[in-house]
Amino acid sequence: MRTSLDRRTWQRFAWSERKPSAMLAHFELFPHDWDLLVQPGERPAWIIDSYCVEPSCSCQDIAVSVQSVEGGTLGDATLRLSGRSELRIVRCMPGARAYVDRLVEQESRALQRRFAEMRGVARRLKTWPQDLADPTATVETLLARRKELVADDLDRVHALGERVVAQLAVAMQDPAASDLRRRRAARLLAATRESAAVDALAAVVRWADPEVDPDLFDDVVNALNARREPSLAALLAVLPSAANDDERARVAFALADLRIANPSVLALITEYVQRDPNRWIDHLRWQGEAAIPVAREVLATALDAVPERLDDALEAVDVLEELGATIDADDRARIDRAEHDASEADNGRRARTSAEAEAARAELAAFDRRPRPGRNQPCWCGNGDKYKKCHLAADEITRNEIVRRTLG
Repeated sequence: MRTSLDRRTWQRFAWSERKPSAMLAHFELFPHDWDLLVQPGERPAWIIDSYCVEPSCSCQDIAVSVQSVEGGTLGDATLRLSGRSELRIVRCMPGARAYVDRLVEQESRALQRRFAEMRGVARRLKTWPQDLADPTATVETLLARRKELVADDLDRVHALGERVVAQLAVAMQDPAASDLRRRRAARLLAATRESAAVDALAAVVRWADPEVDPDLFDDVVNALNARREPSLAALLAVLPSAANDDERARVAFALADLRIANPSVLALITEYVQRDPNRWIDHLRWQGEAAIPVAREVLATALDAVPERLDDALEAVDVLEELGATIDADDRARIDRAEHDASEADNGRRARTSAEAEAARAELAAFDRRPRPGRNQPCWCGNGDKYKKCHLAADEITRNEIVRRTLG
């Protein structure tokens, strides 16, 4: 599973030996991502899916070969992507029809993902030789871009990997650089997913405010998650240097999101979970049996504040059950009562809203039945002014208010 996460295996393909314009099977470029298996009846079959990776080509076809698990080809087919979501069969040999029908029904999303990945390789082949020849210039170009970074920019840096880690780390820590350049360098550094970048990324978590730049924060946390144990050590080392509680909470969240059972991490979750259980309680499930007392405390506090904190109580129960803890019968009874009361209150609100809307509809019908003069006719109030200069605006406000009530 870990090797299947490596999406740079296409770089090691022998491109010089490839026949021009030949389609390539997905497994040839991503060998650790298994082929598709379908079974419309008793006999399963492997699906070998092939794609065009010519940089100048824009075709939407997927060539499919249905292979028996015992050996031999059962038939071939051609699929075509129409728009962004529709996958249709263009051509299919009779012996492969049942398998291809099941493939389209069962694996449409997977095929769309694989198509996008192979087309991404085709796009990268346009710039890959240039990137390899001068990775420093590539990074500088991306840092200096006026437009926002796009997925292809991140893919380019990911492909260069360790070749650009040092350059990006220097750019990210340059005190003379603008905030935009430093943030962009940090996001590109996260895209490398290199172990050499872990220490620098752990420091970024302190100032990568998710309220200011959520993409940067998410990219950094995801990059640290990919390295797990090294990230745990790096984040724990950074934690004491947090300048304020906001920075400390961001580092704590990144530590909790690693999903590694650790006493220091559990202590941090315990500190924050009572302040914001909705955000933190789910992280307890990764801390093992040691987290059971903390989850019980969250449950007790939430039960004392139901119905306002019913959701927190239910989440605490889910975590406790996943950790193998038992729930007291009294606590379950309190939750059941709170859920019943909440359901009854909700039903009451719906009934009141429905009754109020019905009354408002009757009021609207009565309002519309009243004769109203034309815009330039004398107003119905009898003061001699034209209707548009007198009561027209007030009548429209009244009618709009009644309409709003009919909509609940």
